[in-house]
Amino acid sequence: MLSITSPLFQAYVKHNASSEGGKSSNPKDTAAQYVKPGEVHTNRGVTWNTYRSIASKLGLNPDYNSFLNLTKDGAIKFIYQYYLDNAKDLPDQTGIAVTESAWASGGERGTTNLINAVNSFGKNVKSRKAAAMAAKTIDDKKLAIAVNAQQKKFYEFLADKDPIQYGSFIKGWKDRADKLAALIQNAKPAAGLASVIIIAAIFFLIRQGKQG
Repeated sequence: MLSITSPLFQAYVKHNASSEGGKSSNPKDTAAQYVKPGEVHTNRGVTWNTYRSIASKLGLNPDYNSFLNLTKDGAIKFIYQYYLDNAKDLPDQTGIAVTESAWASGGERGTTNLINAVNSFGKNVKSRKAAAMAAKTIDDKKLAIAVNAQQKKFYEFLADKDPIQYGSFIKGWKDRADKLAALIQNAKPAAGLASVIIIAAIFFLIRQGKQG
């Protein structure tokens, strides 16, 4: 599980902020259905619906004024909570890709993308639990790229299905998916326990040699 301060999660935070940094009241966004016409429905990437459902869990006031005054650090806490709720049991890079899918299109979409991506590697899973177990047998980077590709296909499906509602968003959505693919591609795998033990043993031997 990634910590909130881990390099990979912090890279994802920057990715998220580059696409969703400010307030939005765009009436074509699906988040607009949860506020009155013209009101802000998204702040720092956090929708009002998401804010009021998670705020109390984070020790924040679940009222609209607090939502409007959400800080950068507060937004990061929401993103991390989304990661914990949707992907903490997954390999690191795959977890980020599933978090992105859930953040953009809801937890069910994140699960669907994970299952479809896992099955693209010759598996035949049907549940979230089975997909999470199978994910551990697949190369993390390759699976994360596959999950992200599923999300990109979903964006294209939405734009084709309703070009009036979503056509203006598709370029930004696809650019965001491409940027996440690059982030995943460049991510360095976390050192496993065995690697940590080996490194510690090497330092110990070096210190013993110096003392001798």
